[in-house]
Amino acid sequence: MYAGVCAKKTNVHIEQEYNMSHYPVHATSHALPIESHLLADALFSAPQPQAVAEDVARLWLDEHLLHTCAHFSGPHDTLAQAQRSQLTLICQQLHLQHGDTLLDMRCGWGELACWAASHYGAFVHGYTHTSTEYAYAVKQVEQRGLQHLITIKLADDQTLPEAGRYHKAVCLDMAEPLSATETTACLAHMHAALKPGGRMLLHGMTAENDAGQPEGAAPLSNVAQLLAQIEHAQFEVFKVDSLRRQYVRTLRHWLANLEAQYEAIAASAGERIYRNCQWWMTDHASRFEQGYTDLYQILAIRK
Repeated sequence: MYAGVCAKKTNVHIEQEYNMSHYPVHATSHALPIESHLLADALFSAPQPQAVAEDVARLWLDEHLLHTCAHFSGPHDTLAQAQRSQLTLICQQLHLQHGDTLLDMRCGWGELACWAASHYGAFVHGYTHTSTEYAYAVKQVEQRGLQHLITIKLADDQTLPEAGRYHKAVCLDMAEPLSATETTACLAHMHAALKPGGRMLLHGMTAENDAGQPEGAAPLSNVAQLLAQIEHAQFEVFKVDSLRRQYVRTLRHWLANLEAQYEAIAASAGERIYRNCQWWMTDHASRFEQGYTDLYQILAIRK
């Protein structure tokens, strides 16, 4: 089984390692007095950055409002450059073609949907769980004149996309990592939605030991369990990449942006929202950097 091989770390591609000392997590006078190894207890009970309104999210995300792991090609890439690179790589790994139908299970603010439609001519159906994201994504589609290619829906995990309609499917948003149970449901939805032979790209957050597990929330799978889930859902695993170092770097950019905009965010959303966002990013950066938690990009084919 592929999962067994990956559990031994023999066939898992590890992204190029950069010197992370260039991207320190800066302590500020506004930071919470916390120790990172204790934060997993509170992480998933605290409000997530995704709940922050559009005008606040703009202050710490890149210009595309992407809340997913960026792809840095070199040490001097900006966050915006790295996010554009990631959008291109996602579409390339999916082998996205003109006229393909793409299901974006957690479309966030809608940038991947717009990118796939405008650069590749794909027909995209995006699903988001928040009204703020939905309103923004719909506005972006209209402003870019992509209504004929993109449909955005406000839905929950029980909303099922049309069966057997899609050539490709993605589930990438990192604002709220999927538990093992949620991953199983998401995979079942994507398998039902995809045509036979359709490609699926998933970002899965994993914990290899107890130190990486969020207390008070459903546990994360380890990588072997995640791959076994994918195979059990009748997908053939094709490619597995660890994005851990890329995600650390992404988080450090977000945190630097957040702390630089402390006054604006605290004035707009309140001190508590600022501190929760800072807490979330600091903890994530620490846990990923220490290897307690990992992020895998998995490409699979529907059987």
